[in-house]
Amino acid sequence: MWLGIDPGKHGAFVVVDADYQVVLESAVPMIGKDYDDGQMLILLHTAKALGVSLCTIERTQAMPKQGATSGWAIGQGFGLWRMGLRAAGLPYQIVSPSKWKGTFGINGDNQKNQAIILAKRLVPTLTMRPTPRSRVDSADHAEAALLAIYGMRQHG
Repeated sequence: MWLGIDPGKHGAFVVVDADYQVVLESAVPMIGKDYDDGQMLILLHTAKALGVSLCTIERTQAMPKQGATSGWAIGQGFGLWRMGLRAAGLPYQIVSPSKWKGTFGINGDNQKNQAIILAKRLVPTLTMRPTPRSRVDSADHAEAALLAIYGMRQHG
């Protein structure tokens, strides 16, 4: 099994098996506006218990027009996931968005929509909804699933 993590505050955590079936899917755990590091660690230990062999996590970076607070939040989430992966004993790789998206042919405009369409095709059991009340598909869930598949294809 393989795990993909889109580490942003609106990101997602998806475990897929060799048949591209979702085994575990979650929005990034939050308490208000803060990362819920305890729940993050529980998810990672659960992934380990399920037999995840590799996690692929997207490298994050602040964008030029983002403020210091936004840049801090992006780095904080990425760091918490990395520390949690080590604490849970899960091997992981870090991949840039351009690298993994390029292998799937995701480029140009509307990359979020491209990811949703591709994830729906490859992983039909993916709910892509951050909460049961959500009405719109989450590109973050789609990207986390695609990150898991990227890891599977690279190292499976």
